[in-house]
Amino acid sequence: MFLTLAYASGLRLSELCQLRGCDIDSAPDRMCIRVIQGKGAQDRYALLTTELLDDLRLYWRTCRVGAKASDWLFPSRSNPARAIDRASGLALLPPRA
Repeated sequence: MFLTLAYASGLRLSELCQLRGCDIDSAPDRMCIRVIQGKGAQDRYALLTTELLDDLRLYWRTCRVGAKASDWLFPSRSNPARAIDRASGLALLPPRA
């Protein structure tokens, strides 16, 4: 899901690592991902397709059972109260050619 979200939304690695469930705006008239304090400490919005939203909902139902909207979308494995760190996010990406 991490790679799918990165590719489909164009989010930076550091932005992906800091996403919370409540940052996904699935209202039909909005369909966006809110990025808080992204590059340059700027807030911004990324587009959210219906296919990506369906994938995110499936991920949330299967992998984040019992999570609240304010919880991290990709929590740290060692401490679920913290977000995944950039180094762990890099480990999820395929090696460069």
